Amino acid sequence: MNKSNKIMTVAIGTTLGFALIATLAWGSAEEIQLRRDSMKGMGGAMKAINTLIEANGSVSDAAAPAQLIADTTQKIPTLFPDTSQEGDTKALPDIWQNPDDFNSKIKNVQAEAAMLVTAVAGGDMAALKAQFEKTGAACGACHKVYRAK
Repeated sequence: MNKSNKIMTVAIGTTLGFALIATLAWGSAEEIQLRRDSMKGMGGAMKAINTLIEANGSVSDAAAPAQLIADTTQKIPTLFPDTSQEGDTKALPDIWQNPDDFNSKIKNVQAEAAMLVTAVAGGDMAALKAQFEKTGAACGACHKVYRAK
């Protein structure tokens, strides 16, 4: 291989390397943004239900936000890929270092969110309030350990 070909090979390899790094960083940023948007949506739904409870509104008005919470909790396992550890995120590395505990907390919040939907369907404000508190506690249990302040 002559000198010109060696330089060309190094240049192409360097360019491809930088392109790969840029692609991974962009993918990570997109993954983090999707996670952030999903969690903000769930937080907004929690606030909507809390406002409804405080106003002693109609339990049926909690149906859509409760379903959004339940649907989002089902997506949580896909919102924390290994490639989303770096970047502008409040997710702590412990998520990926303690996957069994993290997954246990996910299963708990999924179960509580499903029961929130059931409580709404039952139409009883007291049951909705009690289950809303349990769902919030399940969210908080994960945030206490796996989310930066």
